[in-house]
Amino acid sequence: MSRMNNTDTCSYHTTLAIQRVAYQVTKEYQQMNQLNVVPQNPSIITLPANLKGNDFIVGDLHGCYDELQALLSFVQFDPQYDRVIATGDLIHRGLHSEKCLELLDEKWFYSVLGNHDDIESQKYFKEEDEVLNYFDYRKQIEQLPYVYRVLHPHYKAYYVLHAELDYSLLFQRDYRTPERLTSLLMDDHSHGLHELFDKNFYVPPVSIESLLWGRDLLCTFMQNYAPNEQISAEMVRQNRLIGNAIKIFCGHSYVSRPVHIGQQIYCDTGACFGYFEYQEQTHPTGLSLIDVNSGMAYICQTDVEHRGQIITAEQPLYDDGFVLLGG
Repeated sequence: MSRMNNTDTCSYHTTLAIQRVAYQVTKEYQQMNQLNVVPQNPSIITLPANLKGNDFIVGDLHGCYDELQALLSFVQFDPQYDRVIATGDLIHRGLHSEKCLELLDEKWFYSVLGNHDDIESQKYFKEEDEVLNYFDYRKQIEQLPYVYRVLHPHYKAYYVLHAELDYSLLFQRDYRTPERLTSLLMDDHSHGLHELFDKNFYVPPVSIESLLWGRDLLCTFMQNYAPNEQISAEMVRQNRLIGNAIKIFCGHSYVSRPVHIGQQIYCDTGACFGYFEYQEQTHPTGLSLIDVNSGMAYICQTDVEHRGQIITAEQPLYDDGFVLLGG
C-alpha cells in the first residue's frame, strides 16, 4: 500500500490548466442562465450525530462507482452503522453515472447538490454526457441540500458543500477582494461560521453560483501562494489549526490530494480525469474518501498507470482527529 506525499500541496500547473477550462464552462453556464431563476434546493439539512459508527466524506464521484466500492471495502465500511456524505457531482464523465445516482436510494448515502447534478446544468452537460436515468431521480435531486450540517459528539458539527461558501454571508459584504480572500486563507473565522450555520441558514439566489461553481479561495491560493513551495507548505500547516476549529468539506476544484486550504478541506482529486481525455496527466488522479473521525484520507487511483490502487495519507488532515472505539 503506497502513501501520499504530505509535502505536495497541489499540482500547480495541472490545477491551473483545469481551472481555465472550468472557468470557461462557468461563464457559459452564467450566460445560459442569466434570464432564468435557478431552482432553490433546500439551503441546509442537519444530520444527527452518528454515535455508533464512522462518517466518511467522498469527493466528486462523477460516475466512479467502482472506485467508491473499492474504497468502502478498504476501510471496512459497515452500512448498518457508517455513513457516506458526498460533495456532489455524482454524474458525468466517469463510467457509471447511473449507478452513482442509484446510491441516493441507500439509507447510508447522502450528497449535497453539485453543479453537474443541478437541473439547470443539464442543458449544458447533456451534450457532454447524457445520464439515462437522470430524470427518474429528479425529485430526489431537487431535495439535495446546498449544505449538510452534521452534528458530531467531538467536533460539535462539521459541514459539507460542493464548491465554495458565499463568504459575503459572513462578512456582510463582497468577499472577493484581495484583503478578504487573504484573510479567509490565513485567519480563523470558525466562530463566525459556526454562528452563521447555527442560525436559520438560508442561501439567497445570489449565493448559489458560489456554492455550485465558486473557486475564488483556491484560485487565490494557487495564483499567489502555491508557486512558492515554502510559503504554500507553511500555509497548509497553519490551516491544519483552522481545521481543528471548523471543518468544511468541499469538492468541485481539483487538488492532487485532499488538503486544507483556508476555511475549507478540498476533497476532489479528479476521479473522472482518469477516464476523461481532459489533458495530458501530470499527476495521478483518483477518488478520495476521508474518515471524519480520524482525519485520514484514502485515494483509489483512476489514471491508467495506477488504476485501482489505493493510497493512504501519511498523516491526518487535522490534528484533533480520534479513533472511534466500538460501534
